[in-house]
Amino acid sequence: MTPAAIVSATEYTPQQMRAALQILDALDRAENRLIEYYKHKRDHARAIYRKTVTIAVPLEAFEHDSSIKEPPHFEVLVRNISRSGLSFIHPGELMFEQIRIRLDISQPSVWFDARIVRKKRIEDGFWEYGAAFTGRQP
Repeated sequence: MTPAAIVSATEYTPQQMRAALQILDALDRAENRLIEYYKHKRDHARAIYRKTVTIAVPLEAFEHDSSIKEPPHFEVLVRNISRSGLSFIHPGELMFEQIRIRLDISQPSVWFDARIVRKKRIEDGFWEYGAAFTGRQP
C-alpha cells in the first residue's frame, strides 16, 4: 500500500465520519452480546477508548519504493484498548503488519511498536484491525 492510499481520520468526509461512528457502535453492540464468552479467553480487560491515535508506518514496510523518504503518519479511530493492544478502524485495507502507535495518555506522548494481528472487512469500505503492542519506544 502506498502512502497515497492511506486515509487519515482527520481527513474523513462527513459521510465517512458518520459511517465510521456507526461502525464503531455496531462493533461494540456485537461484542457486548459475546462479552461473557470472550472475557475468560482474554489476557487483559478491554476498555472503550473512542479517541484518535496516530499510526506511523516504519520505512521498512516500503523498502520496495525508494521514493518514500519519511515514514507515513495517519490518524485512526480507536474502538478499544487493553494493556496488550488496541482495536481500530480504517477505510481501506492496510497492507503492512508492523506499525508504531502514539498514545497521548501522558505527557509527553508515548510511542509503542505494534503488530497487526487481526484484520476484518466490515462495511462501507472500512476494515477493523487488532494491533498487539510489541514494545515501547524510548
